[in-house]
Amino acid sequence: MSCRSQSDAYKSALTDRFTDTTESKLLDIRNLEVFKHQPLQDPSTELRYLYLLPRTHNIDIDGQTVVCCELVSNADEQGPSYVGLSYAWGDAQIRRPILVGNKVFHATENLAVALEHLQEKDKTITFWIDAICIDQSNSNEKSVQVQRMGDIFASAVVVIAWIGLATEDSDLALQELEKYGEDMMSWEWLSSQHREQSAALPSASIKSLFARPWFKRVWVGQEVALNEQVIFVCGQRDIHRRQLLDSLQVYWASLMAFRGENLSLIFYRFEHTKPLPFHDLLDNFDAIISFAVGSELESSDPRDFVYSSFGRINDIEECGLRVDYTKSVEEVYMEFTEAIIRAGKINSFEDALRPSSTYRNLPSWVPDWSETSLCGILESYLVLKYDIAEICEIERGGKALRISAQRIARISCVENGLQLQQGVLGLNLSNSGVINPQEEEEIMSFLRTTQGALSRQDRWRPEEVDDAFFKLSTSMSITRYVIEEDEKISNDLYMSYQAFRGLVTPPDDIPDPQSWRKDASYTYLNILRDSNIKNFFMTSEDIVGVSRDDVQPDDWMCVLGGLKGAWVLRETGDGHYRIVSCANVFPLEDVENNDAPVEILTIV
Repeated sequence: MSCRSQSDAYKSALTDRFTDTTESKLLDIRNLEVFKHQPLQDPSTELRYLYLLPRTHNIDIDGQTVVCCELVSNADEQGPSYVGLSYAWGDAQIRRPILVGNKVFHATENLAVALEHLQEKDKTITFWIDAICIDQSNSNEKSVQVQRMGDIFASAVVVIAWIGLATEDSDLALQELEKYGEDMMSWEWLSSQHREQSAALPSASIKSLFARPWFKRVWVGQEVALNEQVIFVCGQRDIHRRQLLDSLQVYWASLMAFRGENLSLIFYRFEHTKPLPFHDLLDNFDAIISFAVGSELESSDPRDFVYSSFGRINDIEECGLRVDYTKSVEEVYMEFTEAIIRAGKINSFEDALRPSSTYRNLPSWVPDWSETSLCGILESYLVLKYDIAEICEIERGGKALRISAQRIARISCVENGLQLQQGVLGLNLSNSGVINPQEEEEIMSFLRTTQGALSRQDRWRPEEVDDAFFKLSTSMSITRYVIEEDEKISNDLYMSYQAFRGLVTPPDDIPDPQSWRKDASYTYLNILRDSNIKNFFMTSEDIVGVSRDDVQPDDWMCVLGGLKGAWVLRETGDGHYRIVSCANVFPLEDVENNDAPVEILTIV
């Protein structure tokens, strides 16, 4: 029995309205006018609702189903109970006709297919659907209504997340997720089982399901997070949000624990939440995750990487933020970043601070919110106690960030880091822990470079060098960040590193020590899969580090007010600086105990 048929909330959005309409059967849609929206009297208070008529009203045109709908605004009547539809628009160039009243609306194919599959046999469903209920050609209406979308989805009696048409794989994936969600209940269970048991999971089917476009939409985090009643629908099969997320989290944990695979942190965006004051939202883990995974998400309009979060803020106007599609991407990104800094929460987007590859005119202190990604663990105790971060005006009407800083040392030498493709040097370790000699040599080359630099300092014992390399090589791994709190799994990771380095010997009863070493190295190698290391560097003060982005000699390694970890800045020639990369360094005590003065730097 489907979740929808058991849901009283869903049933409340069903109606007999328009079910007695018969004129659609008599229409020749080839000769009908194209639908045009009638302006809303007040977009800030009115909504349009789409009534999806039963299947009995469908029209067949050359073997293609055309669904029939009515669009009604609540200007002159009380708003009905409605279903919010969350879906991927799909290719905007591929369209299918649907009937809205007695006119033709050219919907994206994915929306038309969704409506066809969601229809009831003899009841009309009341929907709110952005592509139809908002006049997308009216920038003013669109801006006002998009600002309201958080409330719109929160107020729906239920949200349906349309994942797409069913396939054999998708049915298997949903079936197995339900099963394993019941069987595998904890990290302790996972860490006590052997890797082969995890391998029995239908990994390809599950990953194929979660690779569908819906899961990458930037808007879905708001659309499903703000409503407690969410039903995911794939073909004719459906599943409640809570059941899906519980099973997904356990499955994802199994991938990390045994295969080093990162299904993604994006499922955190789907957890139910309520709108919060902006200041509080910036302390919310799920919200920070949603800001930090822009590179994993998709949107036809890059401004929506910011606007899609506004529904989660309940004091948006007090923050001076509003949706405005007449503004450029750079303006939208800068205004949002300024609001965060004014709220005193610059630390909430430290993962996002990196040069943009798309918007060259963005100041270096403004994240490209469409490219954000988590970078693992930045040393939390490298934070200046003297903390100033404020926006200032500079010449030619530009804006800059004034921030307290210590310039610790200049970078003197730079080496390439792990040039990774989804992990270790392009390795594909999904199905095997064995790597070929060439791949192992590439890893060992990076290891020798780093170890050599560390070993040249007579002050460190060999075991300190080994420990430093482990921390530096894994410090920016997302997987290590996630498992950091689990002592047993963290210890297993270190043991795997020692096995790879040959720092531990196999048990006496192991017949093939070389095979044992490769198998035992599996976890560490998979952590390197997402190591995020671009460069290894040394400074004039013999501090060594790894950076997330490209650095160069003469750059400054600094500590910045309010931001964890070390940061690499580059002088611009006019007394200002640009943020180049975040970094992790060794030894930490050299940074903590340095006597560099605290000064105020201007970041452009």
